[in-house]
Amino acid sequence: MKKLITAITLTLLSTAQIASASAADDIGTDRFAHFGISYAINDQLQKSARMSPFAATLTTIAIGAAKEALIDDHFDHGDFAADCAGALFVNIHF
Repeated sequence: MKKLITAITLTLLSTAQIASASAADDIGTDRFAHFGISYAINDQLQKSARMSPFAATLTTIAIGAAKEALIDDHFDHGDFAADCAGALFVNIHF
């Protein structure tokens, strides 16, 4: 399961098109924020709301999709990929 989640996370991160020497310049602060907020939401849904990792991840991804579809002017696939990566990264235990 860890390998599957890692593979999915790496696939989603590759959609951010990291090609130059500075990943922060290519991804942008907004995508780092999407990743971090999704990580925090998923983490707290699991710890505070006692949701299962699967339910918390789906809820976090749904929140990210709803935000992109309903609040923003256009659906940004890169932002959504960062949301998904943050939500999935919580479930990787080293």
